[in-house]
Formats: sequence, C-alpha cells, structure tokens
Amino acid sequence: MDERALVKEDEVRRACGFLGIEDVRFFRYDDAAVTVRNDLIERMGELIREVRPDIVVTHHPREMGGYGQHHATTGQLVLEGITAGGSVGTADPNPPHRVAQVFFTITNLLLPVSSLAGAVAWWPDLLVDITDVVEAKLRALDAMRSQQYGGNYAKKATEYADGAMGALAGTAYAEGFITLWPEYDRHFTVSDTRLERTEESEAAHRKRTDQLIVPFIDLPE
Repeated sequence: MDERALVKEDEVRRACGFLGIEDVRFFRYDDAAVTVRNDLIERMGELIREVRPDIVVTHHPREMGGYGQHHATTGQLVLEGITAGGSVGTADPNPPHRVAQVFFTITNLLLPVSSLAGAVAWWPDLLVDITDVVEAKLRALDAMRSQQYGGNYAKKATEYADGAMGALAGTAYAEGFITLWPEYDRHFTVSDTRLERTEESEAAHRKRTDQLIVPFIDLPE
C-alpha cells in the first residue's frame, strides 16, 4: 500500500505540472476508511491558516449520497477545516483566516444522483470555460494511469462531461461548479463574456461550440 501511495503521489505531481500547479501537498493519512475526525479537521484548519486561500475547490459533501464515499467525506472535512481555520488554532502561530468562497466540483453531470441516503441535483451556478486549456486537462487526466483515467477514458470523459457543460456555457468545453454561499454585490452583475455574446450571430455561436479536442491530441497508449 505504501508503494501504491507513492505511485499516486508521483502521478498527482505530474498531473499538476501539466496544469501549472507547483505547490502540491499530501496529508498521508490512510484512506482505507476516511471519516470526519478531529485530527484531520485540525490539520485542515492549520493548512487554511497557513495558505490563506480566497477560494477553495472541493468535492460536494453530499456526492453520491454522502455516506461511505471518499469524495463526499473529503468535502465534509474541507468544510469543517474551513470553519476551524476561521478560528484561533491551538499552538498555531498563524492567525485565523476566512475563505471568501467555496466551489464544489460537479462530477456527475446534470443528473440527480440518488441513493437511499439522499440525492443532490447537480445543477451548476458557475460555468468556467476551459476550451483554451482542455489539452492540459487531458494530459493531466492521462497522467493518473493507476486510477484508470488515462488514454481513451480521458478523451471520452472530457468530451462527455466537459462537452455537456460547454453546451450549457455556449462554448466547446467547460467545467461546472456549485457555490457554497450566494454571491452578493451592490448591484446586479453579469459576466463580461455574457455581455460580449449579446450581439453574436448563430453561425459564430455554432463555430465556437463545435470544437472537438479528440481528433488533435495524441495520448500515449
């Protein structure tokens, strides 16, 4: 198991390299059974106080029902850690830090994920255009070979999930997110991208959304 953990760490570092992420850290806790417990919450809180992020991206705490799912438990731990990081930590020299916003990733497209434990309707309230960097994402996915994310799976998953999100966003590829807190301002806000598209022709719209990544990227088998 230690050897497998090292393999995964190397893959994650390589994947992050394709995305321009240099600061990569691992808690190195055994994930045979991930639970929301004090030592992990405190560790997460310390990381929040040290890094002091404005934005945190994590899994939805109710993903796949929320019970017995590593992704969901990770989201729950992150939220508890954010709360802990906003308070004074025992023997922690770093002052409290409040995160401005949390974005939950959408991993199951737009379909409700139902189980006996509950359901979450995966409808995004933020869509991020990733068309210009989708090749980097494909290569990052391909690097995660030990988790079977490489090769054709990386291509198919990107076309299926990010292509569908792109259709919602009016672009070729996008990623969807759900915000933890509603955004607020002193006036109505709309993105510059939406404003730019108010005068766009149907032909221009179609040209932008019909881009395909699969034909022009070669991933090693």
